[in-house]
Amino acid sequence: AVLMTIGAMFASIPAFALEEFRTTETRTFDVGSNPDVLIEAISGDVSYTAIEGTTASVEIVTVIRAKNEEEAAKIGEKLRVTVTGESGYLEAHIDKPDRFHDWLRRTFGRNRDISVSFLVKGPRDAEAALSSVSGEVEASGLTGVLEAESVSGNVRVD
Repeated sequence: AVLMTIGAMFASIPAFALEEFRTTETRTFDVGSNPDVLIEAISGDVSYTAIEGTTASVEIVTVIRAKNEEEAAKIGEKLRVTVTGESGYLEAHIDKPDRFHDWLRRTFGRNRDISVSFLVKGPRDAEAALSSVSGEVEASGLTGVLEAESVSGNVRVD
């Protein structure tokens, strides 16, 4: 299992009075054939691209809108991203503390935000459950059972 805190090194891209601080990390696992896959995003996209073989990679893309790098690091420290992979199983999800957005507004003011997207490449025969509360969900090339949903975003299946 991999548990990490998003709060370290960020590359900045200017955006109005706030900036976007982006991190990208990739984790790779040997999940075997026909794995169960569970990928859950809260605010961010989920993408699953089927490939040949028994290896799965999860690219985790985190974007934090903040005033400066120090503020982005403090915001990122509150977020936990869990990615677990083993033979027959792959899971990725986000844990935000209760009332995270209330804390964010109280501490730093309005318009601060964080999104975490999961871009997965994994076995074609996976049985996958992909979801996002506020983001796009996309799956392509899967031959196994697929459940895909988004509360506030498009769902595309090829």
